[in-house]
Amino acid sequence: MDGRLKEAPFLTDTIFAGHHQPLKVWVLCLYFMGLNVSNDQIAHELDVDRSDVHQMTTALREGIVKKSPQ
Repeated sequence: MDGRLKEAPFLTDTIFAGHHQPLKVWVLCLYFMGLNVSNDQIAHELDVDRSDVHQMTTALREGIVKKSPQ
């Protein structure tokens, strides 16, 4: 066993479900997005592949738009 959970039940039906990055990385990514940091810089700071960061920031933006009150 490598110490990681297969899928945390509280992440089911969220934008985090089914992704391989830990929740901590998602939260830090969202924090950097709030600081208006570029995807390339976020990737560098979190030591994550740029394509993963692009996928994460897109999912976060889409999730925020879908959940915004009208």
